[in-house]
Amino acid sequence: MADMRAVAAELRHGSAARDLRADAKFDRQLQLLDQRLSDQAAALEKFKSQNSVLKNSLIYLPFARDDLLRDLPPGTEVHEQFDALIEKVMLQSTRAAMDGHDAVAADITALQRSLAGQPLRLREKFDHLARHIQMIDQFQQETPMLVSRLTSGSEKGGLTEAYRDYFARQQQRATTYQLFLLAATLLLLAYAIAAFIRLRGNTQKLQLAASVFSHATECISITDSQGAILDVNPAFTKVTGYSRAEVLGRNPRILQSGRQDAEFYTRMWQTIRESGQWQGEIYNRRKDGVVYPEWLSITAVIQNGQVSHYIGSFTDLTQRKQSEVAIHNLAFYDPLTGLPNRRLLTDRCQQALASSVRTGKRGALLFIDLDHFKTINDTLGHSIGDLLLQQVAARLSSCVRKGDTVARLGGDEFVVMLEDLSENTVTAAEQTESVGENILATLSLPYLLDSHEHRNTPSIGATLFSGKQQSIGELFKQADIAMYQAKQAGRNTLRFFDQDMQNTLTKRIAFEAELQKALENRQFQLYYQIQVDEFNCPIGAEALIRWIHPERGMVSPLEFIAVAEDTGLILPIGHWVLETACAQLKVWQQTAATRDLVLAVNVSARQFLQENFVAEVQVVIRHHAIEPSRLKLELTESMLLDNIEDTIATMNELKTLGVQFSLDDFGTGYSSLQYLKRLPLDQLKIDQSFVRDLVTDSSDRAIVRTIIAMAHSLNLTVIAEGVETEEQRQLLRDNGCTHYQGYLFGKPLPIAQFENLVHETTRSVVEIAWQI
Repeated sequence: MADMRAVAAELRHGSAARDLRADAKFDRQLQLLDQRLSDQAAALEKFKSQNSVLKNSLIYLPFARDDLLRDLPPGTEVHEQFDALIEKVMLQSTRAAMDGHDAVAADITALQRSLAGQPLRLREKFDHLARHIQMIDQFQQETPMLVSRLTSGSEKGGLTEAYRDYFARQQQRATTYQLFLLAATLLLLAYAIAAFIRLRGNTQKLQLAASVFSHATECISITDSQGAILDVNPAFTKVTGYSRAEVLGRNPRILQSGRQDAEFYTRMWQTIRESGQWQGEIYNRRKDGVVYPEWLSITAVIQNGQVSHYIGSFTDLTQRKQSEVAIHNLAFYDPLTGLPNRRLLTDRCQQALASSVRTGKRGALLFIDLDHFKTINDTLGHSIGDLLLQQVAARLSSCVRKGDTVARLGGDEFVVMLEDLSENTVTAAEQTESVGENILATLSLPYLLDSHEHRNTPSIGATLFSGKQQSIGELFKQADIAMYQAKQAGRNTLRFFDQDMQNTLTKRIAFEAELQKALENRQFQLYYQIQVDEFNCPIGAEALIRWIHPERGMVSPLEFIAVAEDTGLILPIGHWVLETACAQLKVWQQTAATRDLVLAVNVSARQFLQENFVAEVQVVIRHHAIEPSRLKLELTESMLLDNIEDTIATMNELKTLGVQFSLDDFGTGYSSLQYLKRLPLDQLKIDQSFVRDLVTDSSDRAIVRTIIAMAHSLNLTVIAEGVETEEQRQLLRDNGCTHYQGYLFGKPLPIAQFENLVHETTRSVVEIAWQI
């Protein structure tokens, strides 16, 4: 612009000015040049002014937008209209667009109408913001025209023509002036372009900074040099619970929790003054009063050697702290029950042993195992088993003192460690026994699991320790041995460790290994005990498993069935029995003498209540192509004590296949009478304990008569087992029992001998019939 004015001055007052002024046409061109320069100067000043206002308005716009959006209900049409308006204005500012200005005005008008029913303060805020938007809109329209006016070079055309027409003789000099004008025009154009680029770049930077501030996950606050809060971002309000309006102008000390004393803050600000920044972990308080940990960074902003602002940024450490606690709990606590796990128990045992050495006081370790817990898991499902474990944990914790430890090792195994018992061994044992008896009583109470009442009992093994020459592993082993002794004693009892238990456990472990080998090496056989009617006609048999040990010979089921139940081997053994029995039924179907025999197979509770038991039976029946009614499953009353509903459902499914059911050992249980009408039974089996003294004991005779009458009233057949004398059979027959099983008719035999017995018995019956 200065160069253009110098050219004009030269033309007006220079060496050629007199000649040029003499020409009216050129004089008019010169006047136009002056006017053009004046216009461009005015346009440049206006451009600078508008550029400054536009820049400030664009800086103000994001903050004003956030302030107004907080007062607008989120998700409403007004909220969406306002978002659309702000987005349109910001897009026009970044693109320097010429279109869309009418739309902005229309949007403002529409929003004013939509806000007509809103509070006065909200409308005033919007009107103030609308004036800024209109100013931005107006200046965006005028800026391109100002740039056009600033960069216009049309004035040189008239001067060139005047020089060509009237000053041909000074062509060279005119050319020089044209070059001056061209250079000035290019400089002015370059300046205008640079100014526009700077404006656009600053706008983008402001938008980026505002976006980072608004969307940062870290909480950010900006204060003045005195600590008054000037602005906070949305993350700050989300974490602290304070709104932006509530904290503006206030000091960040409103967040102090009281966890840090005055000396802490003195050291913190001393560090900020010396280094310009500080960072560390601190506890602050939310608006609702909850204290939370955060990682805080404070930075001082220096301008002209003085602090102008402080920027604080912090991250909420609540989740991180919770994760650390969770990791610690996973390492040292059982996630299901919340009790200490084996690792923490081991650590506490070490401390207890060391304390026992120092004080001379004894301690005790109680190893607790839930009876038949595997059956619960297998029959009711793991979710019910987990509920039981949680309730057991709570009950155990209520049975001990505050300083004692209750831990879960895994599965259904719990350990209670007692400390500070008497120095006297007998007294310490009595104290331990008292706690153990309390645990037995507490854990034997009914459990409410998934709206159903269940009962469970524990077996407890206990050992005392004094810390002298004892290791943790040795203590665990002793308590475990004592627990197994409690199991063998009938469960639901407490046993203390002694050396005889160690020897018993060693034998038990060896026996379990041999039982597993027996299954693998096919050492089991089925024996068959004949069942007859009142005429001695064979009607069926009971399949009884026998273990033919290569060294010990025949091992009684009484010795290995309980072990098989404890180890879980009862499931593969039970499947083998079912498979073998059905294979034998298929063979019997081929012979007239055995075609009508019914084979009774004993089924354990654990096997019967498996989810896939019905499918297992169905597969075996189809595989051997047998008549299902020839298979009779014998259940015991003890199986009905728990899960009667599941038992009935399984029985009904099997009855649909045609399978028969006999209730074995009837009369020895307590709870089946009330369910007897609901059970889809075919037969009741009188237990041999009532048959044994039937002739001499009137009570047994009364019980037998009751069972027979009950069976007949329910349309069930009745069979007596353990019949060994003719007198017993006669009494049974006189009272209405016409099916028998016992040594009077035949003991359990291998298949070949059993089939011979069937043929002989049948022949004898036929001979007697012919004689009659």
